[in-house]
Amino acid sequence: MSEAVQFQQVNPVEQSYPEFASTWLNIKTKAGGVTKFHLNVIQLEIDRVIEEQIAAGRPVRLIILKARQEGVSTYSLGRMYHYTTTHENVDALMAAHDEESSEDLFERLRLMYDLADERPMTRYSSKQVLHFANPNRKKARFEPGLQSTCRVGTAGRKNLGRSKTLRYLHLSEVAFWDKADTVLLGLEQALPKGPGTIEIIESTANGVGGEFHKRWLRACDPNQRGDWIPLFFGWWQFPEYEMELVDGEMFPIPSSVEDVEAFLNEERQLRKAHGCTDRQLNWRRWTIVNDCGNSVEKFRQEYPANPDEAFLTSGRPVFNQQRVLARKNKLEATDALIRQNGGKPRYLRGFIRTVDGRRLKWKPSVDGNCRVYEWPRPHREYLITADVAEGLAIGDDPDESVAHVFDVLTWKQLFVVQCRMTPAEFARLLRLLGYYYNTALIAAEVNNHGHTVNNKLEELRYPRIYMRQDTEKLGNQTITKYGWRTDVKTRPQLVDSFIEAVDGNLVELNDVPTLEQMFRFIHNPKKGGRPEGAEGCHDDLVIAGGIAMWVLRYGHVRKQTARQLKVKELPAEQAMVAKELDKLKA
Repeated sequence: MSEAVQFQQVNPVEQSYPEFASTWLNIKTKAGGVTKFHLNVIQLEIDRVIEEQIAAGRPVRLIILKARQEGVSTYSLGRMYHYTTTHENVDALMAAHDEESSEDLFERLRLMYDLADERPMTRYSSKQVLHFANPNRKKARFEPGLQSTCRVGTAGRKNLGRSKTLRYLHLSEVAFWDKADTVLLGLEQALPKGPGTIEIIESTANGVGGEFHKRWLRACDPNQRGDWIPLFFGWWQFPEYEMELVDGEMFPIPSSVEDVEAFLNEERQLRKAHGCTDRQLNWRRWTIVNDCGNSVEKFRQEYPANPDEAFLTSGRPVFNQQRVLARKNKLEATDALIRQNGGKPRYLRGFIRTVDGRRLKWKPSVDGNCRVYEWPRPHREYLITADVAEGLAIGDDPDESVAHVFDVLTWKQLFVVQCRMTPAEFARLLRLLGYYYNTALIAAEVNNHGHTVNNKLEELRYPRIYMRQDTEKLGNQTITKYGWRTDVKTRPQLVDSFIEAVDGNLVELNDVPTLEQMFRFIHNPKKGGRPEGAEGCHDDLVIAGGIAMWVLRYGHVRKQTARQLKVKELPAEQAMVAKELDKLKA
């Protein structure tokens, strides 16, 4: 009986990968020894997702965002070996970001092969390829063997994978690839689209705006993901990441921490959200100091607790990230609990548009461009601030016109609009939204297309448009003009006002996308520290929010009287809008 047939009898195709791995595969331990490969909890979760896709008759497409050293590459190497040694005519490729990583991966693959108790017939083994076929070419006509290959290569090398039809493709540390979009496009053309194919893209993060970050965001969007499944594995999910306490005491808080209370609050959040123990938090403190250069920010990037922490940027964050993340995590936890218990949603989402320039129509939709956290109340004063799209694209994503509605008394964020429409259409929307919110003061940025928006608001005779004092002077008189102008003088003012509002707990932010933009709002080192969205990231919600913070604090928003807010005394058009609002609230 041939060696190949013996192998197939000992390792039937029906044997699951975890069983195969623990029986036949050997791996190096972190201590330098060799042991049988028993999948850890993270590897088992990856395997579960893959098997679900296979059972459903779907091609397997995974994108994995992870902390360091959790065993994702080892899992994939073993899975690739299992696939090619239990199936015929399977070509598999793993591509790494540099030569050193490729060599390391192939050494681990070769170790699995060399120490296996039974091996399929092998025609040759090079520094990059294991070819499972009958080494006797004459006999191969009658007994060819598996005719499968395992290959490990370096991303960007000429013709890598182009001459093959692959069934298995693993792309490692993609966030660190040069020209990743071009390289990925070439490799993926070698992978058929149907069932029985597996593609895994995995990486630790390397800032925002790159191809890996873009693909991760697309996979997280139900409207764009297709067959792609995003998997995130935080440091707290890995059992090895814990450390004994010394005499019952944890290691001291890292000396680099400026806000001790915020650091302790972050630890409390980790306990609450993920059930972290003292041993895990002790490991975290030790690792920050000893493995991450005493930098909490570097720890978050290398060992993230959630995807937001993973995609830290190279620039210095503008906002206190611990505060922003804490608020975002709290809102997301509340939303998850509501969904779990079938409760009333924390906010409404839908589309809002103008009809004949005279009515606002609301259409509930899970992918709508508006998020409503609170409808207007009688006798309350509101402020609307807006950032008008410039017609630019951030990466592949066009910018949007955005607007916030804030309660003047509580500084509570009540309504957010993100839309793509002409400046004139956006002005009509703002005008009617202003009427909805008790004839709110509208402060729209006047830069670029913002001039059109403010001019249109004036043309439509909206009664409350924000007026600024221009730096130009005519005689002894200061000129006042419509709209907020963002320039080298006022940009720091709106940013500082927003920072003060966040640090002083003056503002109640309810919108997760706003908090996400704040998290990626940095002092760009390439532009002399200019505060703006990180590369590939929007910042329009931050700018509109900053305008609101400045106007609320320094803009002397005029209070309306109860008499002015009575519907019976409103002009006919405003009375119509109030009537439409009653329908919406009903």
